[in-house]
Amino acid sequence: FIGMASHELKTPVTSVSGYLQIIERAMPEDDRNKAFLIKARNQLNKLTVLISDLLDVSKIQTGKLPFSYSDFDMLAVLAEVSEIMQQTYTTHKIELHLEQDELIVHADQQRIEQVIINLISNAIKYSPDADKVVVRAGITGNKVKVSFHDFGIGIAPDQHDRIFSRFYRVENLAAHMSGLGIGLYISHEIVRRHKGKLKLTSELGVGSVFYFEIPVSQ
Repeated sequence: FIGMASHELKTPVTSVSGYLQIIERAMPEDDRNKAFLIKARNQLNKLTVLISDLLDVSKIQTGKLPFSYSDFDMLAVLAEVSEIMQQTYTTHKIELHLEQDELIVHADQQRIEQVIINLISNAIKYSPDADKVVVRAGITGNKVKVSFHDFGIGIAPDQHDRIFSRFYRVENLAAHMSGLGIGLYISHEIVRRHKGKLKLTSELGVGSVFYFEIPVSQ
C-alpha cells in the first residue's frame, strides 16, 4: 500500500512543481508575492523527499531497492554535500574533519549521499540549541568510517536498538519534532547492503554521534 500510494502521489506533485516553475518564470522580480511562491516550492520539495523516502521503504520491504556501484572519492562527496546543506541550514555550522586528502571507495554514490544527508539533517534537527555539527571521516584497515556528532538532546540507552526500526520515533521527542521515522531506517538498510554497520553513541543532554562503517571495496 505504501508503494502504491507514494507512486500515485508522485505524478500530481511533479505536475504542481512544473506549474510553480512556470509561474515563477513569468513573475516579475519585484513582485511581492514571489516570497510566497518560494515558500510553496520549498514545502513541495519537502513533500517530494518524503514521497521518495516512502517509495524506498516499499522497495526495501520487497527487496527491490536498486544499487549501482562505482569508484568515487568519499571525502569529495562529504565536502560537496556539506557545502550544499550549509546553504539550507544556516543555524548550524557544518564542520568537516577529514584525516586525508582523498578516500576512494567502491559503493553506490547516490545511496551514500542519501545516508549523509539524512544523518546531517538529523544532527541539526535534534540539536536546536547548538550552533554546529561535526563530521569526521577516515579509514581503518579496509573500512571507511564517517561520523556525525551533534551537541543536542541525546537519546536514552533503551532506545538505541529501536531507533533504526521502520517508523520508530524517539518517545520523548515525537510530539515536538516532525517526521515519520524512516530516514534512519533507510540509512541503516543502505549501509547494511554495503556490508557495513550504522551505529550510535549518545548521552542525554550532551548529544549523539551517529557513524557508519563500510568496506573500501565491495
